[in-house]
Amino acid sequence: MPPPKKQGVNVKQKTVLAKAAPPVKGTPKQATPIVRHTMEKVARVIKKATVTRKVVTSRSSVGAPRTSVTTSVNNMAAANEVQKQKDTFEKANKLFHARGFSEALKLFQIAIQGPSIDIGHVARLHVKMCEQRLQTEAVPLETPEDKYNFAVSLLNQKLNLEEAEKHLRAAVQAKDSADHYHYALALCLGLKGDFAGSSQHLARAIALAPNNRAIARNDPDFREILQSQPMRELLAPRSA
Repeated sequence: MPPPKKQGVNVKQKTVLAKAAPPVKGTPKQATPIVRHTMEKVARVIKKATVTRKVVTSRSSVGAPRTSVTTSVNNMAAANEVQKQKDTFEKANKLFHARGFSEALKLFQIAIQGPSIDIGHVARLHVKMCEQRLQTEAVPLETPEDKYNFAVSLLNQKLNLEEAEKHLRAAVQAKDSADHYHYALALCLGLKGDFAGSSQHLARAIALAPNNRAIARNDPDFREILQSQPMRELLAPRSA
């Protein structure tokens, strides 16, 4: 995680920042595994209810008990309610990715009330994310340090890396001489898989403050990033 700033800031700055800054959860442009799993499960529930309805209806036409007809009607109603809940969730999810958090929040709250426990659970998680996004949008980020602090809080959660990168690039552009800005941006880009960009900014952080080389080597957040070829070359031991 980003190294301590000059002027005696504690090395465990990232932990403090994570607690001080408002937690923000983002969602990737693609549906998360839990959302995909839930939607697939709901589709199976709807399909099963539809098949049951057809079978029971067929049996009722050849003299099945009256209770079978009632069951088919109940299955049909349940399937319709689940489908309605699913449609509401999907509409809310589109609004969420379009950054229409206020409108998405209302629809997610409706989706929570539906019959599917799985959809309700995921919708409840999205309600919290919407509330956090709406709260964060009201936080002013005026100075480069504000942008850096906010970006670090996102990095600590390993979520919404696009937003973190945007604020870190703005901070670097405003103050290129701040080694901790470059270090944080190197971590952000590394987490996104941009190892060339990550090594470029880490090299700049090391040039500004040579101790960043040792810090990166021992930083658990950089562990997997350091396996990339650009990082191995950058952090290779220097010959005397």
